[in-house]
Parts: sequence; C-alpha cells; structure tokens
Amino acid sequence: MVVCRVVSYAASNYGDTITIPVVIYCFDGRCAITGVSLEEPGVFVNPTNCAFYAKEVTMKSSSEIYNTLHFAIESCDVDGMLSLYAENAEVRVIDRDHPPSRPLELHGKQAIGSYLRDVYGREMRHQVVDEVVGKRGLSFSEDCRYPDGTRVFGNITLELEDGMIVRETEVQAWDETLH
Repeated sequence: MVVCRVVSYAASNYGDTITIPVVIYCFDGRCAITGVSLEEPGVFVNPTNCAFYAKEVTMKSSSEIYNTLHFAIESCDVDGMLSLYAENAEVRVIDRDHPPSRPLELHGKQAIGSYLRDVYGREMRHQVVDEVVGKRGLSFSEDCRYPDGTRVFGNITLELEDGMIVRETEVQAWDETLH
C-alpha cells in the first residue's frame, strides 16, 4: 500500500465546519480513503459523500531522507542537506567546547545553514556509517578526516515530522592535535 496524497475535507456538524486530514491510499490501481474520527481521535473512518479539497503533499519517507542526506553529506552538498530541514528546525551539538550543560543550540533553517556551510566548507572527507532508520527518525555516525590525519567522529540523531527534519542532536569527538 502506498500513500498517494494527503488531503483534507470539510465536515459539517450543526453548522460548524471543521477541516480534518485524510489520507488516500492506493494499491493495485484502487484507492481507499481514511481519516480521523472527530468523535474518537485516532480512530480511522472512511468518509463518503464529502467535499474534498485535494492538496498534493510530497512527504519523503525516513529512508528517502536518509539516502538524500547520506549523499549530501558525503558530497558536501549543503543545499541538499538544508532541503531536508523544516523552517523551524532545531540542532543541538555536544562536544568538548559545548558540553551537555551548555550545548551549541541552533534554531531555524538559516542558523543551521550557516553552521553546515562552516562544517562542510572545510577541507575534510565525510563518511556516513552505521545508520538506523525508523518511521519517525533516524540515526547514524559520521566519520570525518582532515588532510593532516585529524579525525572527528559524530553520532547524529534526527527526529522527523511530516517528511522533514525538525530536531537534530549531534555528539562529536575530535582528535587532539596530532603534532
């Protein structure tokens, strides 16, 4: 079963109009519509004879987000990475200079973009390893190496909503100076 599109419909109850989300599922050329019951949240219903207002939503799955992010990280494509973050996303970085009691906190896509441009603008090789992909998030490690041999290793956990990254926590460790 594949989600084709997310739409909303207007339900009228004693003159009040409420718009609720429904999902159109398609399988083998046939479509079924499900929505959330207004009386019992979380219970799916099959609305009939409703006025539908279709709005195509392209939501990426966790796997699609991971694959896009993996490629963008290893190719230092900051714009590709940023395309996966929600406008109000938050990033928290914990390292030697930013301990857990005072992490580096970034709020919003613009601040995250500045951080990513700094990190991925450096002469460094990035390799994504050990991924775990779930429905509402994903986690992976990033193994980085500067030309002088200095290494940085990070564990990143991402929380996803509506096919976008909304929260990121990164814990990283750096080699001390090798000289």
